[in-house]
Amino acid sequence: MSLAELLIAALLTASVMGGVLSAVADSQRAFLAQAEAVDASQRLRVVVDTLTRELQLASAVSLTHRGEARADAITIRQGASVRAYYLADSQLRQDDGGQTAPVVDGVRSLRFAYVESEGAPYVRVEVVVSPRYGPDLKTMVGVALRNAGPADGR
Repeated sequence: MSLAELLIAALLTASVMGGVLSAVADSQRAFLAQAEAVDASQRLRVVVDTLTRELQLASAVSLTHRGEARADAITIRQGASVRAYYLADSQLRQDDGGQTAPVVDGVRSLRFAYVESEGAPYVRVEVVVSPRYGPDLKTMVGVALRNAGPADGR
């Protein structure tokens, strides 16, 4: 085998290996993006399920405006129990009157609005979760207040 044939064989091997490595890197990025999308979807579900359950059992609801026109925190009373939910550094937190605990990480935006439609009050909850890879996941749900109205007049 001549030196020219050896160089051609080395170049062909290098180009094939480059293509294989590129395909592996692309598939790894796709795998990570898919896993992150599933995780973000799960975080979004936890936020919606937690707040829906709490609001449906509420006896009173109070929305808090922390520096913006739209409410970004909510206080929910269930009998003698009072819980506040708010966003702090992309983490949904629950405050049980002195004991604060994280509910879920990775929440970019959380907004509440009290709405009364045809005498049936509900709270609109808007949530945005940001995965590390890919687009934000957003949802908006209206939760009927079965037992409550606003505690503070909105």
